[in-house]
Amino acid sequence: MRFSRLREITELSDASLSKQLTALEESGYITRFREYGSSRAKDTVWVTLTARGLEAFNGHVEALREIAAQ
Repeated sequence: MRFSRLREITELSDASLSKQLTALEESGYITRFREYGSSRAKDTVWVTLTARGLEAFNGHVEALREIAAQ
């Protein structure tokens, strides 16, 4: 997912979102990739879940389902 889309969804500032993504990246849950455009303003930063991140996400979803089923 594009960084800009995550920013829209979360309604965080660039700095706050970047800080959160850095923590997730350092924990091995995501990776970031910069796709270079014709200028820095046109660069696209892509954020993807790692296998570890997907496993953690699925675990949280399952826990929420169990809570909702109670």
